[in-house]
Amino acid sequence: MIYAITDKTPEYLKAIYPAPVELVNTLQEIPPGSTFIQWERGFKVCKQTRDKIPIPLGRYSNVNEALFHARK
Repeated sequence: MIYAITDKTPEYLKAIYPAPVELVNTLQEIPPGSTFIQWERGFKVCKQTRDKIPIPLGRYSNVNEALFHARK
């Protein structure tokens, strides 16, 4: 399961709502070991650790690239 943290940026919302992800409101809602996408001047893919510390895996210009790399 890939998670996505909601954000108010229109570009992000238009791309992420139709994507096959589980939307969550905060980082705390993501289970340890899960991969997630968030908006940070692009689609940022991270992995959540047991200690709830996100490890960045990359930043992408579109949602399809982010989903591809999140599934790896």
